Amino acid sequence: MSARTIPILGGVLLLLAPFAGANEFSDLSTYLAYAAEHNPGLMAADRRADAASAAVGRARALPDPVLSVGYFAESVETRVGPQRQRWGITQKLPWFGKRGLAAAVAQGSADAARASGVDARLALFFEIKHAYHERYAIQRAVAVTERGLRLVEELEQVVLTRYRTGQGTQSAPLYLQIERKRLRDRLAELADRDEVEKAHLNALLGRPPDAELPPVAILPAVPEGMSPETLRRRLRGANPRLQALDARVDGAVAAERLAARAFYPDVTVGLQYIDTGDALDPRMTDSGKDPMVATLAVNLPIWIGAKRAAGEEARWRLEATRHERRELEERLLADLREACFEFQSADRRVRLYRDELVPLAEQASEVTLRAFSGGEVDYRDVIEAERKLLDLELTLAQSEAARGRTWARIEMLTGAKGAGEGG
Repeated sequence: MSARTIPILGGVLLLLAPFAGANEFSDLSTYLAYAAEHNPGLMAADRRADAASAAVGRARALPDPVLSVGYFAESVETRVGPQRQRWGITQKLPWFGKRGLAAAVAQGSADAARASGVDARLALFFEIKHAYHERYAIQRAVAVTERGLRLVEELEQVVLTRYRTGQGTQSAPLYLQIERKRLRDRLAELADRDEVEKAHLNALLGRPPDAELPPVAILPAVPEGMSPETLRRRLRGANPRLQALDARVDGAVAAERLAARAFYPDVTVGLQYIDTGDALDPRMTDSGKDPMVATLAVNLPIWIGAKRAAGEEARWRLEATRHERRELEERLLADLREACFEFQSADRRVRLYRDELVPLAEQASEVTLRAFSGGEVDYRDVIEAERKLLDLELTLAQSEAARGRTWARIEMLTGAKGAGEGG
């Protein structure tokens, strides 16, 4: 029996066999690209941003003109004839700057909605990356557990043969049967967990929960040498939640200025046409002539108390938004610091287990297998050595997944594009 019968990355679930309907998902970038096109929540966020952008033009537009028609129940007799009916049209003209400020308020809301859409995209991508790395850890666990199961089955055959030839005890194959059933139960649990995670991932992609997905065999690389100060600068400048609040601050500033313009009157201009019949004396000059009347009206902003209250309301909303923005930045910076700590810890574990502990455990397992083949050690020593190796490999896989998930969180906080996101 060979010392190492199954490679570390072996296992049926890690073989990239063709999957019907899942060939388009080759790596993380393909998952992100698919979700960007098909996730309904992301589409809803984009449509909300489009709706908010359309409102800018509505805020800038003039009010609709008013057309009026009047009929004299009793005609008014004039020198040139009786006035029978009249038509008029008026147009309200807001005071200088009001429409521009109203558009600025709407633009602030539109920019905030657009930034919120970017935040929704980053949050969705983070969830996809989290599920992707979770499936990687599960499938690595499947691979190493299958290898352990294969070794136990081979050991079981060996000890059965030895027992039948009088070289072992009856307890040895029984113990190995227990170990084999334990590993099979572990594989069944991992398969169930993978199905749950796959359904979650499909939901994020906008696909049916039972749609097929290929196994996750590799993880995207994580960058090295990224200083915390650089990440903090990126967060301050690119985090979409902060950008949304910046846009809301801009809109609140415009709203405060617009409230101050409420003390200025609006102007309404108009034109009236009066239908006049023929005079009683047909020889009258201008008999039946229809007069045209130009009108000009202004509203009187005399309710000072209400306008001052509106101004105070706008000012307090502006102050509240500024405080909200400051609080959010401090909280996000604290979250970033925590994420950086977790990333460094996971990265340190990956290097330790990958470069030192797992190679040492592999050597120990191989030595124990050779000793067992030579009859120098008991099967329990082989099982113990393999368990230690499997535990270390599982910890390595979990640390790799944890490092990737934490880096995905850092990307979300700093507004950075994820691995392979492109565009």
